[in-house]
Amino acid sequence: DKRPVNIMDIVDEVLGMTQMAVDKSGRPLVGSNVVLVNNTCKGKLPMVMGDSYKITQLLYNLVTNAAKFTIAGSIQISAREDQEKDMLEIDVADTGKGMAPDALKRIFEPFQQQENKDARSFQGIGLGLSVAKTIAQQHDGEIRVVSKCGQGTTFTVVLPCDFSRRVGPTVRVDDGAGIAKGHMTKKSNMPRRGAPPPAGQRPLALSVDDDDINQEVIEQTLGAEYRIVRAMNGMEALAYLDSGKEFPSLMLLDVMMPGMTGFEVVKDIRNKRNISHTELPVVMLSAKSPQEATADEAFVSGATDYM
Repeated sequence: DKRPVNIMDIVDEVLGMTQMAVDKSGRPLVGSNVVLVNNTCKGKLPMVMGDSYKITQLLYNLVTNAAKFTIAGSIQISAREDQEKDMLEIDVADTGKGMAPDALKRIFEPFQQQENKDARSFQGIGLGLSVAKTIAQQHDGEIRVVSKCGQGTTFTVVLPCDFSRRVGPTVRVDDGAGIAKGHMTKKSNMPRRGAPPPAGQRPLALSVDDDDINQEVIEQTLGAEYRIVRAMNGMEALAYLDSGKEFPSLMLLDVMMPGMTGFEVVKDIRNKRNISHTELPVVMLSAKSPQEATADEAFVSGATDYM
Protein backbone atom coordinates (compact mmCIF):
# COMPACT_ATOMS: atom_id res chain seq x y z
CA ASP A 1 0.00 0.00 0.00
CA LYS A 2 1.97 3.00 -1.28
CA ARG A 3 1.19 6.41 0.16
CA PRO A 4 2.82 9.86 -0.11
CA VAL A 5 5.84 10.02 2.19
CA ASN A 6 7.75 13.12 3.35
CA ILE A 7 11.37 12.05 2.86
CA MET A 8 12.66 14.99 4.93
CA ASP A 9 10.89 13.71 8.02
CA ILE A 10 12.21 10.20 7.44
CA VAL A 11 15.78 11.48 7.10
CA ASP A 12 15.36 13.35 10.40
CA GLU A 13 14.14 10.21 12.13
CA VAL A 14 16.90 8.03 10.66
CA LEU A 15 19.68 10.41 11.71
CA GLY A 16 18.21 10.71 15.19
CA MET A 17 18.05 6.93 15.54
CA THR A 18 21.61 6.54 14.26
CA GLN A 19 22.94 9.16 16.67
CA MET A 20 21.53 7.08 19.56
CA ALA A 21 22.60 3.67 18.20
CA VAL A 22 25.31 1.57 19.83
CA ASP A 23 27.43 -1.27 18.47
CA LYS A 24 27.55 -4.82 19.83
CA SER A 25 29.99 -3.80 22.56
CA GLY A 26 27.71 -1.01 23.75
CA ARG A 27 29.74 1.90 22.35
CA PRO A 28 28.14 4.68 20.30
CA LEU A 29 27.91 3.58 16.68
CA VAL A 30 28.72 7.09 15.44
CA GLY A 31 32.31 7.95 16.31
CA SER A 32 33.16 11.12 18.22
CA ASN A 33 34.96 12.49 15.14
CA VAL A 34 32.02 11.88 12.78
CA VAL A 35 29.22 14.36 12.10
CA LEU A 36 25.84 13.41 10.61
CA VAL A 37 24.65 15.97 8.07
CA ASN A 38 21.10 16.41 6.79
CA ASN A 39 21.19 18.22 3.45
CA THR A 40 17.59 17.39 2.52
CA CYS A 41 15.97 20.11 4.63
CA LYS A 42 16.48 22.99 2.19
CA GLY A 43 13.37 24.06 0.31
CA LYS A 44 10.74 21.52 -0.72
CA LEU A 45 10.94 18.02 -2.17
CA PRO A 46 8.36 15.88 -3.99
CA MET A 47 6.56 13.26 -1.95
CA VAL A 48 7.95 9.75 -2.34
CA MET A 49 5.33 7.09 -3.02
CA GLY A 50 5.78 4.18 -0.67
CA ASP A 51 5.67 2.66 2.79
CA SER A 52 7.13 5.08 5.34
CA TYR A 53 8.30 2.36 7.72
CA LYS A 54 10.08 0.37 5.03
CA ILE A 55 11.75 3.49 3.62
CA THR A 56 12.86 4.38 7.16
CA GLN A 57 14.38 0.91 7.50
CA LEU A 58 16.08 1.23 4.11
CA LEU A 59 17.81 4.51 4.95
CA TYR A 60 18.59 3.45 8.52
CA ASN A 61 20.39 0.37 7.22
CA LEU A 62 22.47 2.49 4.83
CA VAL A 63 23.36 5.14 7.42
CA THR A 64 24.28 2.67 10.17
CA ASN A 65 26.36 0.69 7.68
CA ALA A 66 28.22 3.92 6.84
CA ALA A 67 28.74 4.62 10.55
CA LYS A 68 30.44 1.26 11.06
CA PHE A 69 33.17 2.14 8.58
CA THR A 70 33.61 5.89 9.14
CA ILE A 71 35.95 6.87 11.97
CA ALA A 72 36.35 10.56 11.04
CA GLY A 73 34.65 13.09 8.79
CA SER A 74 30.96 12.96 7.94
CA ILE A 75 27.97 10.95 6.82
CA GLN A 76 25.72 13.14 4.67
CA ILE A 77 22.24 12.58 3.27
CA SER A 78 21.26 14.63 0.23
CA ALA A 79 18.43 14.47 -2.30
CA ARG A 80 17.98 15.54 -5.92
CA GLU A 81 15.19 15.26 -8.44
CA ASP A 82 15.07 13.40 -11.74
CA GLN A 83 11.95 14.92 -13.28
CA GLU A 84 12.34 13.07 -16.56
CA LYS A 85 11.90 9.73 -14.79
CA ASP A 86 9.64 10.94 -11.92
CA MET A 87 12.25 9.77 -9.42
CA LEU A 88 13.88 11.16 -6.30
CA GLU A 89 17.53 10.23 -5.78
CA ILE A 90 18.76 10.11 -2.18
CA ASP A 91 22.49 9.94 -1.51
CA VAL A 92 24.06 8.54 1.66
CA ALA A 93 27.70 9.60 1.39
CA ASP A 94 30.45 8.89 3.92
CA THR A 95 34.13 9.72 4.28
CA GLY A 96 34.97 6.23 5.50
CA LYS A 97 37.53 3.70 4.36
CA GLY A 98 35.77 2.88 1.09
CA MET A 99 35.59 -0.47 -0.65
CA ALA A 100 37.64 -2.33 -3.23
CA PRO A 101 36.03 -3.17 -6.61
CA ASP A 102 35.74 -6.87 -5.77
CA ALA A 103 33.84 -6.04 -2.56
CA LEU A 104 31.38 -3.85 -4.50
CA LYS A 105 30.39 -6.84 -6.63
CA ARG A 106 28.97 -8.69 -3.63
CA ILE A 107 28.03 -5.80 -1.35
CA PHE A 108 24.29 -6.59 -1.45
CA GLU A 109 24.74 -10.31 -0.79
CA PRO A 110 23.65 -11.39 2.71
CA PHE A 111 26.21 -11.86 5.49
CA GLN A 112 29.16 -10.29 3.70
CA GLN A 113 31.91 -8.71 5.80
CA GLN A 114 34.20 -5.80 5.07
CA GLU A 115 37.45 -5.69 6.99
CA ASN A 116 37.71 -2.63 9.22
CA LYS A 117 41.10 -1.99 10.78
CA ASP A 118 39.96 0.28 13.60
CA ALA A 119 38.82 -1.03 16.99
CA ARG A 120 35.64 -2.41 15.41
CA SER A 121 37.56 -4.84 13.22
CA PHE A 122 35.59 -7.10 10.92
CA GLN A 123 32.30 -5.37 11.62
CA GLY A 124 29.77 -7.44 9.67
CA ILE A 125 27.58 -5.95 6.97
CA GLY A 126 25.15 -8.78 7.66
CA LEU A 127 21.68 -8.43 6.18
CA GLY A 128 21.31 -4.66 6.29
CA LEU A 129 22.31 -3.87 2.71
CA SER A 130 20.52 -6.92 1.32
CA VAL A 131 17.32 -5.81 3.04
CA ALA A 132 17.80 -2.24 1.80
CA LYS A 133 18.06 -3.47 -1.79
CA THR A 134 14.95 -5.62 -1.37
CA ILE A 135 12.92 -2.67 -0.02
CA ALA A 136 14.06 -0.42 -2.89
CA GLN A 137 12.98 -3.05 -5.42
CA GLN A 138 9.62 -3.43 -3.68
CA HIS A 139 9.13 0.30 -4.33
CA ASP A 140 10.00 -0.01 -8.03
CA GLY A 141 13.30 1.67 -7.28
CA GLU A 142 16.96 0.73 -7.06
CA ILE A 143 20.19 1.27 -5.13
CA ARG A 144 23.51 2.23 -6.73
CA VAL A 145 26.89 2.42 -5.03
CA VAL A 146 30.23 4.04 -5.86
CA SER A 147 33.30 3.79 -3.66
CA LYS A 148 37.03 4.44 -3.60
CA CYS A 149 39.41 2.93 -1.08
CA GLY A 150 40.49 5.55 1.41
CA GLN A 151 38.00 8.14 0.13
CA GLY A 152 34.57 6.91 1.12
CA THR A 153 31.37 5.43 -0.27
CA THR A 154 28.13 6.83 -1.65
CA PHE A 155 24.92 4.80 -1.84
CA THR A 156 22.20 6.29 -4.04
CA VAL A 157 18.59 5.24 -3.47
CA VAL A 158 16.24 5.93 -6.39
CA LEU A 159 12.51 5.98 -5.55
CA PRO A 160 9.36 6.98 -7.47
CA CYS A 161 7.85 10.30 -6.42
CA ASP A 162 4.93 12.63 -7.13
CA PHE A 163 6.15 15.98 -8.43
CA SER A 164 2.65 17.44 -8.13
CA ARG A 165 2.93 17.17 -4.33
CA ARG A 166 5.83 19.02 -2.72
CA VAL A 167 6.47 19.44 0.98
CA GLY A 168 9.02 21.08 3.22
CA PRO A 169 10.29 19.81 6.56
CA THR A 170 8.00 19.82 9.56
CA VAL A 171 8.80 22.17 12.43
CA ARG A 172 12.24 21.33 13.76
CA VAL A 173 14.00 21.91 17.01
CA ASP A 174 17.78 21.75 17.46
CA ASP A 175 18.02 19.14 20.19
CA GLY A 176 21.79 19.11 20.48
CA ALA A 177 21.95 15.53 19.26
CA GLY A 178 24.87 16.19 16.95
CA ILE A 179 23.01 16.43 13.64
CA ALA A 180 24.47 19.12 11.40
CA LYS A 181 22.28 21.07 9.04
CA GLY A 182 21.91 21.01 6.47
CA HIS A 183 21.66 20.58 10.30
CA MET A 184 18.74 20.39 12.61
CA THR A 185 16.85 17.32 13.59
CA LYS A 186 13.33 17.32 14.91
CA LYS A 187 11.90 16.35 18.21
CA SER A 188 8.63 14.54 17.94
CA ASN A 189 5.64 16.81 18.54
CA MET A 190 3.56 13.77 19.50
CA PRO A 191 2.56 13.44 23.16
CA ARG A 192 4.58 10.87 25.05
CA ARG A 193 2.90 7.47 25.10
CA GLY A 194 2.23 6.05 28.53
CA ALA A 195 3.66 7.23 31.82
CA PRO A 196 7.13 8.84 31.94
CA PRO A 197 10.02 6.86 33.47
CA PRO A 198 10.80 7.43 37.15
CA ALA A 199 13.59 9.95 37.70
CA GLY A 200 17.04 8.38 37.89
CA GLN A 201 15.83 4.90 36.92
CA ARG A 202 17.33 2.63 34.28
CA PRO A 203 15.34 2.53 31.01
CA LEU A 204 12.53 0.00 30.70
CA ALA A 205 12.63 -2.90 28.23
CA LEU A 206 9.57 -4.95 27.29
CA SER A 207 10.57 -8.58 26.74
CA VAL A 208 8.05 -10.58 24.69
CA ASP A 209 8.61 -14.35 24.66
CA ASP A 210 6.43 -17.35 25.54
CA ASP A 211 9.38 -19.28 26.99
CA ASP A 212 10.17 -18.73 30.69
CA ILE A 213 13.79 -19.82 30.26
CA ASN A 214 14.35 -17.32 27.45
CA GLN A 215 12.83 -14.62 29.64
CA GLU A 216 15.23 -15.49 32.45
CA VAL A 217 18.20 -15.32 30.07
CA ILE A 218 17.13 -11.88 28.84
CA GLU A 219 16.69 -10.62 32.39
CA GLN A 220 20.09 -11.94 33.47
CA THR A 221 21.77 -10.52 30.36
CA LEU A 222 20.18 -7.07 30.34
CA GLY A 223 19.14 -6.63 33.95
CA ALA A 224 22.12 -4.43 34.79
CA GLU A 225 21.26 -2.00 31.98
CA TYR A 226 17.43 -2.18 31.86
CA ARG A 227 14.45 -2.76 34.07
CA ILE A 228 12.63 -5.66 32.42
CA VAL A 229 8.87 -6.12 32.15
CA ARG A 230 7.69 -9.42 30.68
CA ALA A 231 4.92 -10.25 28.24
CA MET A 232 4.38 -13.92 27.47
CA ASN A 233 2.73 -13.41 24.08
CA GLY A 234 1.96 -10.79 21.47
CA MET A 235 -1.47 -9.88 22.81
CA GLU A 236 -0.01 -9.23 26.27
CA ALA A 237 2.65 -7.01 24.72
CA LEU A 238 0.13 -4.91 22.79
CA ALA A 239 -2.10 -4.68 25.86
CA TYR A 240 0.85 -3.35 27.86
CA LEU A 241 1.56 -0.68 25.23
CA ASP A 242 -2.09 0.40 25.40
CA SER A 243 -2.26 0.33 29.21
CA GLY A 244 -0.94 3.82 29.91
CA LYS A 245 1.83 2.38 32.10
CA GLU A 246 5.44 3.48 31.69
CA PHE A 247 6.28 3.23 28.00
CA PRO A 248 9.30 1.04 27.24
CA SER A 249 12.49 2.37 25.70
CA LEU A 250 13.07 -0.95 23.92
CA MET A 251 11.12 -4.06 22.93
CA LEU A 252 12.74 -7.48 22.59
CA LEU A 253 10.38 -9.61 20.51
CA ASP A 254 10.47 -13.34 19.83
CA VAL A 255 9.47 -14.39 16.32
CA MET A 256 7.63 -17.66 16.97
CA MET A 257 4.89 -17.44 19.60
CA PRO A 258 1.40 -18.92 19.92
CA GLY A 259 -1.48 -16.71 18.82
CA MET A 260 0.31 -13.77 17.20
CA THR A 261 3.75 -14.20 15.68
CA GLY A 262 6.40 -11.58 16.30
CA PHE A 263 5.99 -10.44 12.69
CA GLU A 264 2.29 -9.75 13.32
CA VAL A 265 3.06 -7.90 16.55
CA VAL A 266 5.58 -5.51 15.00
CA LYS A 267 3.33 -4.89 11.98
CA ASP A 268 0.55 -3.94 14.42
CA ILE A 269 2.91 -1.61 16.31
CA ARG A 270 4.06 0.19 13.18
CA ASN A 271 0.92 0.19 11.02
CA LYS A 272 -2.06 0.22 13.40
CA ARG A 273 -0.64 2.01 16.41
CA ASN A 274 1.69 4.21 14.33
CA ILE A 275 4.56 3.84 16.79
CA SER A 276 7.79 4.82 15.05
CA HIS A 277 11.29 3.33 15.35
CA THR A 278 12.36 6.37 17.36
CA GLU A 279 9.52 5.98 19.85
CA LEU A 280 10.01 2.23 20.24
CA PRO A 281 12.99 0.34 18.78
CA VAL A 282 12.00 -3.31 18.30
CA VAL A 283 14.71 -5.96 18.28
CA MET A 284 13.43 -9.31 17.00
CA LEU A 285 15.05 -12.50 18.32
CA SER A 286 14.94 -15.92 16.69
CA ALA A 287 16.78 -19.15 16.00
CA LYS A 288 14.32 -19.90 13.18
CA SER A 289 15.82 -21.17 9.93
CA PRO A 290 16.56 -20.05 7.32
CA GLN A 291 18.07 -17.07 9.14
CA GLU A 292 18.31 -14.91 6.03
CA ALA A 293 14.62 -15.23 5.16
CA THR A 294 13.56 -14.74 8.79
CA ALA A 295 15.65 -11.60 9.18
CA ASP A 296 14.38 -10.24 5.88
CA GLU A 297 10.78 -10.69 6.99
CA ALA A 298 11.58 -9.12 10.37
CA PHE A 299 12.96 -5.94 8.80
CA VAL A 300 10.18 -5.70 6.23
CA SER A 301 7.60 -6.15 9.02
CA GLY A 302 9.02 -3.16 10.90
CA ALA A 303 11.78 -4.45 13.18
CA THR A 304 14.56 -2.03 14.04
CA ASP A 305 17.13 -4.82 14.39
CA TYR A 306 17.33 -8.61 14.32
CA MET A 307 19.41 -11.10 16.29
